[in-house]
Amino acid sequence: TIAMVYHNEMVKMIESKGIKSYTVTLVKTVDSLNKGSSMEEMIGFLLRKIVVRVTFFGLMSFSTVGLAGQTLLLTGSSTIAPLAKEFGKAFETKNKGTRVDIQTGGSSRGLADLRKGLNHIAMVSRSVKKEENLRHFPVARDGIAIIVHSDNPISSLTTSQVRNIYQGKVKNWRQIGVYDKDIVVIHKAAGRSTQEVFSDYFKLKNRDIHADIIVGDNQQAIKTVASSPQSIGYVSIGSVLVSQKLGVRIKLVTIDGIIPNVKNVESGDYPIVRELNFVTVEEPKGLSSDFIEFSTSLEVHHIVRRLSFIPILKR
Repeated sequence: TIAMVYHNEMVKMIESKGIKSYTVTLVKTVDSLNKGSSMEEMIGFLLRKIVVRVTFFGLMSFSTVGLAGQTLLLTGSSTIAPLAKEFGKAFETKNKGTRVDIQTGGSSRGLADLRKGLNHIAMVSRSVKKEENLRHFPVARDGIAIIVHSDNPISSLTTSQVRNIYQGKVKNWRQIGVYDKDIVVIHKAAGRSTQEVFSDYFKLKNRDIHADIIVGDNQQAIKTVASSPQSIGYVSIGSVLVSQKLGVRIKLVTIDGIIPNVKNVESGDYPIVRELNFVTVEEPKGLSSDFIEFSTSLEVHHIVRRLSFIPILKR
């Protein structure tokens, strides 16, 4: 009964927008289910359709972008999310009545949502390939750094040492002249752009990596390393610098003699660098266009630098 009430209310909401055919089709399906279906099947069906209606109704409400009261949805990279949230706050202040919603889940999730029409803009923390046939708009640059716990005496590693650790060839810190502790290897889940960029740079195949812990976003990796003095991981440099300001017990590791910091990323001296992009299927219009234009303007460069990323100047 409760499910049916919610269902009927959602029908009214959608019909108030002038959307009739979808509602009629669904109601006919519900009527047919009423004949000979168990209570569990009916409730399950109706609850699933409520979710579908919420999604459908939400997407339909975005169709007339650029008007007061509209909502913009971005999904994807957890690296870009803090930037996008700050951009969103500033954009909402300038455009009363608009709302910018941010959801993470990784760059792959953002791209999948984009192709299914479930978001307006994907947040993708890697370069967008030409063959992907998408529009991309760089909002910042970032580096990826190796991190360890603050108590770990290691301060620098070579590319070869990182490869050997992640391939399981080096399993104890004493093998590289540190202390007698087993190494806890932290790796990112598949579909995360940070993982793709890391693996490409160190020429590692996912099947060859011997990970002890698999994590999702940057904050999970940072919290895991901060709670495990023997661990090693890799994350966004910007995320590390923000966390260090908050007193999180992690530190950046120099790679091949080059310190991973904003100065070296900006100068091009630090090699593990990637673009942070907003991505759309077609040329953005309305509210999407306005937000991307704002997010790539000089007006937000102070936000980019405050979060320890590198602004991109328009050419």
